[in-house]
Amino acid sequence: MALPAAFLSEDQFTCSICLEVFNNPVSTPCGHSFCQACISSYWNGDGGAAKSYQCPLCKETFRKRPELHINRTLKEITEQFKQMSSADVRHDGGAGKNSNSHSEPKSLFLKTRGYLRPDRTDHLSNFQLLLLKYITLSLNLTADITLDPYTSHPRLIISVDGKQVHCGERHQQVPDNPERFDRVVCVLARQGFSIGQHYWEVEVGEKTDWDLGIASHSVNRKGKINVSPAHGYWFLSLRDGTDYTFRTEPSTKLTVNLRPSRIGIFVDCDKGLVSFYNVEARALIYTFTASFPQTIRPFFSPCTNKSGRNGAPLIICPVPVTE
Repeated sequence: MALPAAFLSEDQFTCSICLEVFNNPVSTPCGHSFCQACISSYWNGDGGAAKSYQCPLCKETFRKRPELHINRTLKEITEQFKQMSSADVRHDGGAGKNSNSHSEPKSLFLKTRGYLRPDRTDHLSNFQLLLLKYITLSLNLTADITLDPYTSHPRLIISVDGKQVHCGERHQQVPDNPERFDRVVCVLARQGFSIGQHYWEVEVGEKTDWDLGIASHSVNRKGKINVSPAHGYWFLSLRDGTDYTFRTEPSTKLTVNLRPSRIGIFVDCDKGLVSFYNVEARALIYTFTASFPQTIRPFFSPCTNKSGRNGAPLIICPVPVTE
């Protein structure tokens, strides 16, 4: 699993009161998180620190003492890091004489500031997507994606809200504008990205065929299209219900053990990184790196409906907050 360094900043997981990695984290109404014991002591006035009930970070004041509950998602992530840290200590021959259970994870955070090493990531599979989704939500990286009907192939039918697309039986009467794909049954999103990190999820359900990924804003959309990274297309494909490939030249065949019904797509424009996830399994499907010289846009193809066998839509889904 390769996670961007920006996602694994120690600051995201450090209590600003004790300056240690969270222990039983709770979140205040203003959205900041602290160790449960730390914020309780702060509000209890230990050492004269408390001034009514206010957030130690943003100083927002609450009329009544907030009833705080453990942030289970953040706790799960922190506990996983603690376990990983212990495993790393054993792997590296011991923790040394300054070992401390509350500060052990810091060494792990330092190790994960770059992309995680492939030979040390097998133990990440159980929570890699949980981590990605938590930080995506906390940093407001979830992209609000809608489909662009002006790019849509004439057979594609897009919902009124721009969140669903499926392939109809025949061509619709639509203008043959320059932006529209006229041979490949696909559509781009209205939104384009050139900087930053973005994440979205697509429900694929039981569809037997689909394509999902990104494309350069200026890709050729008329006639036969060479869909490869060299021509501005980077996407994952499913064919015949079992054949997963990434569209390189030649195609890169992928082994997917658990068939996904929802795909998560993460893009880091600054690092040229795109990752595809099986959301339910919390498992990485494929990651690639590339250079994006132009604005990129989310790419969708429900493929032809195969006389109804592949008629279900692709659905752009809201990313749920995991409790």
